Amino acid sequence: MSNLLKNKTFWVFVALIATFIAYMPVFQNDFVNWDDDYYITGNNLIQSFDLTSVKTWFSRPFMGLYQPMILVSLALDYSINGNDPVIFHTTNLMLHLLNTLLVFVFLSGLLKNDRVSIMATLLFGLHPIHVEAVAWATERKELLYGFFYLLALVSYLQFLKQQKTRWLLTTFILFIFSLLSKASAVTLPLVLVLLDYLHERIWPDRKVILEKLMFFIPALVFGLLTLYWHRSYGSLVNASGFSLPERAFLAGRGLMYLLSKTIWPLDLSAYNQLPGNIGIGIILEIFFYWALIGIALYTLIRMRLNNRMLIFGAGFFLLTIFLFLIPPGVPVLISERYAYLPSIGLFVIIGVGFNRVFNKQKMVRDIGVAVLGIYLLFIMFLTFQQSKTWRNSLSLWNHVIEVRGDLAYPLYQKGNAYREKGEYDKALQNFDRALQKRPRLARVLENRGHIYLLLNNYESAISDLNKATTLDPESEYAHCTLGFAYRHTGEFNKAIKHLNKAIELKKDYADAYFNRGKIYLEQGNTTEACADLKQSLHLDLDQGNAREARQLISENCR
Repeated sequence: MSNLLKNKTFWVFVALIATFIAYMPVFQNDFVNWDDDYYITGNNLIQSFDLTSVKTWFSRPFMGLYQPMILVSLALDYSINGNDPVIFHTTNLMLHLLNTLLVFVFLSGLLKNDRVSIMATLLFGLHPIHVEAVAWATERKELLYGFFYLLALVSYLQFLKQQKTRWLLTTFILFIFSLLSKASAVTLPLVLVLLDYLHERIWPDRKVILEKLMFFIPALVFGLLTLYWHRSYGSLVNASGFSLPERAFLAGRGLMYLLSKTIWPLDLSAYNQLPGNIGIGIILEIFFYWALIGIALYTLIRMRLNNRMLIFGAGFFLLTIFLFLIPPGVPVLISERYAYLPSIGLFVIIGVGFNRVFNKQKMVRDIGVAVLGIYLLFIMFLTFQQSKTWRNSLSLWNHVIEVRGDLAYPLYQKGNAYREKGEYDKALQNFDRALQKRPRLARVLENRGHIYLLLNNYESAISDLNKATTLDPESEYAHCTLGFAYRHTGEFNKAIKHLNKAIELKKDYADAYFNRGKIYLEQGNTTEACADLKQSLHLDLDQGNAREARQLISENCR
């Protein structure tokens, strides 16, 4: 038994089994109404796996992001059994288990300390801060880019060991695959420089610099393209809400949040809202956070400058997390999924601390083992419970509201969940509460207007939708729904005006063509009506209006 407990293979097996058990609730989870509808359930791009689809995936960004490997992965899942959530969640968990294994392979090769490597691996597999990345089907991005990223690091260690070009080329190819999964992989060249430093490779050296250029150039290109696509898609609009110094202050707050939740992971939440404005109180709070971080780094450098494990842990965490610390334009302080790879560095530091305890006298060592065992069981339990919060949209947003209070966005999403279930009264209650918090949220007005439309309350629907189009003139959904509402009140000219705008904003908007076609029919304009109805059917054969469109075409068009 004693020999078994000293066997690193045994402990890796324990880590994988324990991780699997901790995440077992995901097999009962459904999709949620937070991007799963865009990436999976409503994404026509993943519903076929042929040459045309592959060309589409690799030729253009999707939702402001260029991540073709994610679409490939999701399409493979879809090809197994359609939109079966079990398939997608199983793939996510399998990727997390593979990443857990790769963490051990990488750390054991780098640190040459099995005890620290095993402890970091156990923490990586079991820690509840990773639940968001694993239990959220859409976050395949984090898992897949992490998979290729870790493989690239393992490959680079082989290059450092053998100095053979094939390992460098393998690292480069894996790096490209990681970039094609998520642009966050741009940090890999910096981590490679850190590994060079730990292996005492000479800088500046022409050979070493040329090696790194082949990584830094694509990283720079992907980074700039990602910023461009983000801006084109509208993802960076909200960034103007904070100045650069304010965002730097917020970075300290986000960093402290991740550090504190890594140590004591209670009250985790899928949504952590930015403050509405930054007053003196928040500035003092964030200054305090940065001061604590500075003291910690100074102490680390002064006390353990020669400890390569601590240098790696701190360096890896900071190099991989810094991109996420200044909000890129979304109203979120920090997301726990962003800690997925960076947390490896923190877990190494924790592992070094426990390793020092294990090297003490027997009584101290026994207490340390007991504390570690209890802590691992504690975080395993938290992961099991946190995975359940992703059961469905209502459980997710109820948990966010329970932890973070009545925030507008979670209330809006909870309202959407009730809308999807057909419980319109409850949906309206949540939309009303959201608008009390933030009266100028166009998306809430759009969806409340849509419910009023379904309830035949056309006056309220038109009022909400007009406000929505004023607040967000580029919302094709608001224009289409408003056109639909005006059609029901017989105001055809206004209806066509807004449907035209919806089609202008979204050329392949099947619903807008269908509704405009019906108006043309009611006006006796059969030629235009048939053109629109056929176009709506061509754009989406499976749309909710497809059956009626076919019938209208059959009755009115030749």
